[in-house]
Amino acid sequence: MTEISSRSRLVTVLLTFFLGIFGVHRFYIGRIRTAIVMLILSILYLTTARLWGLIMLIPIAVAGLWALIDFILVMSGRMKDKEAKICIVSDEPYRLYSRIMLSKPNFFLEKIPFEQI
Repeated sequence: MTEISSRSRLVTVLLTFFLGIFGVHRFYIGRIRTAIVMLILSILYLTTARLWGLIMLIPIAVAGLWALIDFILVMSGRMKDKEAKICIVSDEPYRLYSRIMLSKPNFFLEKIPFEQI
């Protein structure tokens, strides 16, 4: 069974969407080394784009593509933190709802007679 991270998936999604090219979401989930690489790529683009021109689109394209892939991974629930735990919403109502639905799939259907549906 996979372990669930203490990091919130919602926060990770928002950080990836708004600050993804800077690697802020990777700092949040604890992947510091790759976050620093993304940050360096973004800063490299921002500081030298006027001097080098089109060739400096490569670092921002790499960081942007990387952020897009991370966004897809977070949205699909496959992003893992530094301890290889999956980043899923860690709010208690979600856990309770998941436990009910996984343990008793017909929990809500048992309350309604079939003739009334």
